[in-house]
Amino acid sequence: MGKFINGWLMITLCYFTVFLMATTLYGLITGLPIDRYRIYSGTYLGILLIIVPYFLTGIYARMFFSHPVKSAFWLSVVPVVCEKVLIYFIGAVLLAAGGDGDTSGVTVMNFIEAEAAPYFTPVYVILGFLSIPFSMWIASRKKVSVQSM
Repeated sequence: MGKFINGWLMITLCYFTVFLMATTLYGLITGLPIDRYRIYSGTYLGILLIIVPYFLTGIYARMFFSHPVKSAFWLSVVPVVCEKVLIYFIGAVLLAAGGDGDTSGVTVMNFIEAEAAPYFTPVYVILGFLSIPFSMWIASRKKVSVQSM
């Protein structure tokens, strides 16, 4: 169980590191805040947050577990589901509390995308579940040794 907890901590730290680095780089490259032109910033952030942490999850599962594919599934499914539920819950609570002024006719997803997380769109939620088989695929890859080259 300790390996799973370490894996989930690794995914969480990687997720936040990628998020902070990507938002900083986006601002440096474009000169714009992350919430401006959300179609571009959201796509940029979403792709990085779907790929990078779960790529490392597959590598972690391959290195530390005797059944890496099954372990990669459990290492991935918990953070994928928890992240989406937690962001949606926080957005729903903030919207119910009054949000950022007039919130009539604003859905929770629109509020989250506009105010907090420009990458959190229905496409991100759906494609985020593809990171589970992605990490399983990475975990199933054969180790390449220097001697075999």
